[in-house]
Amino acid sequence: MNDIVVVVLSSAVIAAIVSSLIGPYVNRAQERRRSKAEVLQALMSVEVLRWASHKHPYEKYLEAVQKLRAAALIARTHRELLELYVQASALARSGSDDDFETQGDSEFGGSIDSDVANFVSAAAEALTFSLWRPYSSRLGVKKTLEDLRSRRVRLKRKYTAKKARFDRIYDWDRVI
Repeated sequence: MNDIVVVVLSSAVIAAIVSSLIGPYVNRAQERRRSKAEVLQALMSVEVLRWASHKHPYEKYLEAVQKLRAAALIARTHRELLELYVQASALARSGSDDDFETQGDSEFGGSIDSDVANFVSAAAEALTFSLWRPYSSRLGVKKTLEDLRSRRVRLKRKYTAKKARFDRIYDWDRVI
């Protein structure tokens, strides 16, 4: 009888120790996943709102960008990747605003050039990859940043050279 009590008590103590050690780790993992999901939801909102239309005024876009920055801060996202994405989306939004004002397509909103759209997609993809694969993305973040920066420079040169012939003028230095 005495042996049974000792076994039960020792089992209870061991279970309490194990749960106190593992419990916080499991809770933190859930919190990290939740914060990463919030970043992806905010990213999706920015992606939708970067297209100019009557349904998507610029103020809503700015609000979505601020929510993305706040969620990314909580999720401990790579800041420079985040800022490159924000710059890319602001660039796309300025082109979309310009096209929407000149074309006035109220059904679909303002369009953007495919090269700019690909740049924004690449920046969003890099940001998403850094969220879900933080350790492996750290190994390649320097190269990813260099690729995105050089892509931005090439786009800026391309559109600056065509500025006289181009209807759409992108705001390359927009900081939001």
